[in-house]
Amino acid sequence: MAKEYDLFQHLQTHVHGPDDLEKSERHVVFAQWIADELLPSTAATRRGRVLDVAGGKGHLSTALLEAGLHCALIDPHAVTGRAFHNVPPHEAGDRDLDGIGDEPVVVLRQTIQQVLSTWPSLVDSCLAVVGLHPDEATEPIVDLALARNLPFAVLPCCVYPKQFQRKSLCGAGVRKHGAFIEYLMEKDPRIRVASLPFVGRNTCIFMAASDYQRPRERARKPDYNPCALAAKAGDLPLLQELLQKGHPWNAEVCQAAAWAGHLHVLEWALLNRCPWSWTVVIDAATRGKHEGVVQWASDFARIPAPPTTGREASDDR
Repeated sequence: MAKEYDLFQHLQTHVHGPDDLEKSERHVVFAQWIADELLPSTAATRRGRVLDVAGGKGHLSTALLEAGLHCALIDPHAVTGRAFHNVPPHEAGDRDLDGIGDEPVVVLRQTIQQVLSTWPSLVDSCLAVVGLHPDEATEPIVDLALARNLPFAVLPCCVYPKQFQRKSLCGAGVRKHGAFIEYLMEKDPRIRVASLPFVGRNTCIFMAASDYQRPRERARKPDYNPCALAAKAGDLPLLQELLQKGHPWNAEVCQAAAWAGHLHVLEWALLNRCPWSWTVVIDAATRGKHEGVVQWASDFARIPAPPTTGREASDDR
């Protein structure tokens, strides 16, 4: 019981399970992270807006406003707010921003590419370009930000491998979420990654203003395989030895241990702050047919095992 209590206490303090934050609250988490982590140096003298690309129903824009940030929701299918929309191509050109200067949130029912033609000064003066599961707009957000040295943060979701024939630097096709993350990060070696505390696709790739000042040197890619293989084998002493020697680990450790059914490795990794995702653990244990691990993870995370078919919907923007 003492061991279970310690594990529970660590979970409450350090690990955010899916039940800690409802799906609808991910926008609040992301918005606060943007204010605290992506834009901390601008807190005292903030001017301009955060561009919420593919913001859909405006949940993230609302959360950004509550975090003290003015923003522009850019989405041709936006369903909320005041709209400055669909400027005809023959009228394209920079628009006067004086009339919207005091509006805390403005909505442009256009694509980000159209906004570049119609409202270039809005882009040039923005604080950052962000997107929460922006689907087809994910790569354009990154490309726009890198081209103009703008801070950005995006949480990729759907890959659309049939629609976009992407290739990584090694020539491999980009079909899975993890490969999509790596593909985007290959665009600039200074791009960083963070895991935000909510259920689902919570990997955020970003660059703050200060990151553009760093030398553009491609860092050696960390090798997570040794720790993941040790976890898959259930060899906890080897995993501990690898970590002591400085080998990196990531969520592949909990995924491998769950898939192989090694509960003792999972318990130790959780207590020792392994990068963690309850969704990954439950899904891997389900695929590995380890009902005991599924039950253990479900009890802690207080969610059922994920469905075996279909993909996560991304209509929660």
